[in-house]
Amino acid sequence: MSKAICGDHGKSPGYRFAHPGYACYQSNWRHNSERAGSVSFAADGRGHYREAELTGPLSRMVNVRPLQPRDIDALYAISLATGLAGGDASSLYRDRKLMGHIYSVPYASLQPDICLVAEDDAGVAGFVVGAADTSIWERRLEREWWPQLRRQYPAPDQAHMAGWSHDQRRIFMIHHPKPIPAAVVQSYPSHLHMNLLPRVQGRGIGPLHVGVNKENVRAIGFWHRLGFVELDIPEARAGRTVWMGRA
Repeated sequence: MSKAICGDHGKSPGYRFAHPGYACYQSNWRHNSERAGSVSFAADGRGHYREAELTGPLSRMVNVRPLQPRDIDALYAISLATGLAGGDASSLYRDRKLMGHIYSVPYASLQPDICLVAEDDAGVAGFVVGAADTSIWERRLEREWWPQLRRQYPAPDQAHMAGWSHDQRRIFMIHHPKPIPAAVVQSYPSHLHMNLLPRVQGRGIGPLHVGVNKENVRAIGFWHRLGFVELDIPEARAGRTVWMGRA
């Protein structure tokens, strides 16, 4: 999984690699140099994003829509299916939920309003999850996410670390999560995880825009931190929606 650590408006995103199945969120969210389509999102007054469509010459239609509770199982499956250097890690793990417990489902459970999924006619094929403030997010995980998992998964014996299974290594991460270095989050406080199954990889997504209710300060700040800028257009000045774009 790669985590994109995104800075304030005007700065280029930095990122670190934490999971090989995740593609970085960069300036225009694409996976190769060929622009194959475009996508847009819009938000209602509660900050929830309406469905968008991704189209392009390389693929069938892909819908990008807000996460729903029914998608949780798909997040677990996708996290595992891309957990081995971008390939299928299912042969490595006895517990098929460990990857999702760490890399995707915390976001879906604790802040689903800023989670998106990509869906084609075969089902959910990818997701984007993240946090506006990484340090606050890590503290929230300590309060609301890791404790229940630590009760479920006893910590492995470090005296036998050399012989740990893949499951035990992930369980160790649950008990001892490694925070993002302070030097990174000071300049790049926000992060995203983007995970796509092979069938929807390699489909470029062009420039993005989002529409957010003017009263939704939290959502506006989130998109600012990911490099989106407010668009100076008559519709934005007169209406309730702040339109923001990123080239």
